[in-house]
Amino acid sequence: MIEINHGVRVNGTEFWLDATKTKELSFVSHAHTDHAVRHRVAIVSQRTAILYQHRVGQTQLIELPFNKPAHVGNARVTLFPSGHILGSSQILIETDKRVVYTGDIKVNKGETSEQIEIKPCDILIMECTYGEPRYVFPERERTVKQLVNFVEKAFDMRCTPVIFAYSLGKAQETIKILGDKGYRLRVHKRIYEIAKVYEQLGVRLRNYTPFPPFTPLRDVLLLPPYAKNFRDIKPIKKRMAILTGWALDKDATSRFGVDEVIPLSDHADYKELIRYVVEAQPKKVYTLHGSPKFASILMDMGIHAVHLFPLPT
Repeated sequence: MIEINHGVRVNGTEFWLDATKTKELSFVSHAHTDHAVRHRVAIVSQRTAILYQHRVGQTQLIELPFNKPAHVGNARVTLFPSGHILGSSQILIETDKRVVYTGDIKVNKGETSEQIEIKPCDILIMECTYGEPRYVFPERERTVKQLVNFVEKAFDMRCTPVIFAYSLGKAQETIKILGDKGYRLRVHKRIYEIAKVYEQLGVRLRNYTPFPPFTPLRDVLLLPPYAKNFRDIKPIKKRMAILTGWALDKDATSRFGVDEVIPLSDHADYKELIRYVVEAQPKKVYTLHGSPKFASILMDMGIHAVHLFPLPT
């Protein structure tokens, strides 16, 4: 039923799903670099088309609106929101069965992405990044409060708050949260460029400008994680935080080399993943990108489940 070769393909279809090496034809669920490989032809949602080409340059696209079925080869396909980042999509593939491939998903809605939809299916191919019971995120309001408290504590300590978040998705969510609360953000050039694309796509963001320059004790710095050791921030008296679901790991603070880890994630946590499966009612589940334990948990629930990759080490 499933073929794996630097991506996933449903047997009998002509296209790959989030292939990690160039293919003739692949569905691209969203524009994060671990998914947004340049293919000869990519199947994408309308908003992902803009963000994807911002990342990889001009390329040939099959651009589909949400919930408007189209035929690709012998399959009827429908894209629908996954809730992960702006424009991110799942794909429903209809041949003799209803197959849903989720890509990365977030069930509880963020402020800068579309609300996820869950469709019933026979076969579900799903991510399970946080597919262990210990990964249950706090309520969003609590996480936002932790983020604001981090900023205020840094200012109280006469330090500049420096926040690390992925350039696409989480950074714009952070701009939305803090900018709407009146904080001035100075953001990395890549974050700034993508934020402008978000605005073009209808997401209202405010109170952000490029870094450098910045004003100590007044501006919040927002940078991608790889910028932690950049020369520009080394002389700054600062407190650093990173936004990640891995904040729930006991060693997260030392592992990321920051003062605080904040569990703001654009992925579904364990409870959200379980909720998704229960609502989709699949007869069989294939899991990807997380722990094989999630498939075992589904089996204990009476749902036939197989973990595809990564394989346990």
